[in-house]
Amino acid sequence: MVIGLAGNIGCGKSTAAGYFQHFGSRCIEADQIGRRILPRIKDQLINHFGAGIVTGGRIDRKKLRAAVFNDRQNVLIMNRLTHPRLIRTIRNRIHNIRSGVVVVDAALLFNWPDLLPEIDFPILITAPKSLKEQWAVRKGIDRSSFRRIMRFQKTEKEMARQAKYVIKNDRSLKNLYRQCYALYKEIKNDC
Repeated sequence: MVIGLAGNIGCGKSTAAGYFQHFGSRCIEADQIGRRILPRIKDQLINHFGAGIVTGGRIDRKKLRAAVFNDRQNVLIMNRLTHPRLIRTIRNRIHNIRSGVVVVDAALLFNWPDLLPEIDFPILITAPKSLKEQWAVRKGIDRSSFRRIMRFQKTEKEMARQAKYVIKNDRSLKNLYRQCYALYKEIKNDC
């Protein structure tokens, strides 16, 4: 059984994924995979975004983020370079797990029609914009970067049309935990 968690930056996806993992699921994190992909495509990234994205011989994710989320064309270039590798790796990891519950933590899940058929239960995590911004800032993303990233992500309304379930992360971590647990039990009982 494969659960997919998606949502905008700062919505609490990774926290929810951690809860599902606590309940016994195995977790596949798209961000973690993405970080491993960057060194493999370093030359292509420098070719498109310039040597200014490199610090100490490595891709500086903060500088890369600033370059990418500067205009729509740069986002498209980045997606073309990374998404096929991300999707292929996620799909391989899903297929290598033979039993139990797998959670795919991927902000852009609803942007990947090639991967969605692999997901039995696509879940959208929503949160008020002010909370998403606060949480993103706590993770080290400045407010202007947060706003630029949000401009290029699908709206919650668009993603909700593709989701089987929606978790509203608008109160407390305890409330988010309760919602995740109730949904996990419901999904397990349905299977």
